[in-house]
Amino acid sequence: MTHPLYFPRETKEHLRESINEALLRVDFSNYGNEPNFTPAMIQQLHGFEYEDDSVHVKFQGVVVTSVGRGSAERWSGADFSVVTLISLPNEDVVSKATLVQAKLGKVESLPPSKRDRLLEQVLDMRALMQHPKVLEIYPRGEQLPTIVSGRGILERRNLQHPTFGDWIAKRVLPTFDGDTRPEFVRAVLDAKLSSLRILARKKELRG
Repeated sequence: MTHPLYFPRETKEHLRESINEALLRVDFSNYGNEPNFTPAMIQQLHGFEYEDDSVHVKFQGVVVTSVGRGSAERWSGADFSVVTLISLPNEDVVSKATLVQAKLGKVESLPPSKRDRLLEQVLDMRALMQHPKVLEIYPRGEQLPTIVSGRGILERRNLQHPTFGDWIAKRVLPTFDGDTRPEFVRAVLDAKLSSLRILARKKELRG
């Protein structure tokens, strides 16, 4: 299958609206902080499906373990992973996997200490994939989570802040974003990221 994939504008708009509508049901005020909100958001996304005449989209998501000195969150930099399964009529399924770190508020507004920590986390994720992302979460329940490019943060670019639904519809669905390596896709659906750590070590040895 060639890349990128092209879809009607209506498909992208309906997919974006469906995702954002689902995420609006995850009200931050019910969870109180980012560590509680993130699992609720992933639970809402996991198994979510969208279908029309041109595509079938399904999500899988995993919250990365953060407990313990050697926890996956500490060495990988990620809070969660999301896999988007894209099925076209009479075609193979394209699986796009992404590692994501979550932060409260916009990246540009983070205090220096948290900004420095985020840079470290993005670098850790970059060691595992080319284009990791940062999820921006807002305390106001009616404001949707937004996605920022980890690479854009490292390169000090002017950041774009699309909603999560916009990002999926405009970047992941056409396959611009996300990692398609089968071993990577399988590895990120393990909360401990055990296989991913092995893959990373093998990559280091080859380097």
